[in-house]
Amino acid sequence: MSGTGCGAHTTLGREPRSRLLLEWSDGATAVVHVRTDGSTTPYAASVTTAAETRYVSIDSRRIFASTVRAFLTLFDRGEANVPRAESLAVRRILYAAARPEARSTFIDI
Repeated sequence: MSGTGCGAHTTLGREPRSRLLLEWSDGATAVVHVRTDGSTTPYAASVTTAAETRYVSIDSRRIFASTVRAFLTLFDRGEANVPRAESLAVRRILYAAARPEARSTFIDI
C-alpha cells in the first residue's frame, strides 16, 4: 500500500461476489476476491513473488479480538494504531472501486 502509482479496477462480477484488481506502477499487483453474501470462504491470501506463490491463511477468530484491542488502544493512547496515510490509501482504493467506470477501466488512485 505504501507504493505510489496505484490503480484500481473492479472486474468480473457484481456484489455479492466480485473481484478488485490493484496494480502499482512498479508492476506489483493484487487481486481481492470480495464475498458479501455470508459465504464461508476463509480469509486468506496467495502471495506471489519471483521465487514462489505462497498461500497465507488468516485465523479469522482473532480478527474481532484484535480489532477490539486496537480500538481500546486508540482510545487509551489517543493515537491511531495504523498510520493515517495507510488508512487513507485503503479508503481511496474503496472509493475508486465503487466508481461505475471502474468496471471498464483502471481508476488512478
